[in-house]
Amino acid sequence: MRQDRQMVASMQPMATDKPAPAPDVDDDTGDTSAGGLLERAFSQFNRDDYKGASHSFQASIGTN
Repeated sequence: MRQDRQMVASMQPMATDKPAPAPDVDDDTGDTSAGGLLERAFSQFNRDDYKGASHSFQASIGTN
């Protein structure tokens, strides 16, 4: 029979990288159509910029 294991959380603070500022998807420097915003979101997602991708996806949904 297997012995139950307990998970122990560390109380030591962990150093993390400073979060990058969220990209401004409402700027006039790029394609702000729904397709352009989706393209930007997929590009950000593939670069592991999940927060930026979520902002771009959200902006593309609200675009006509």
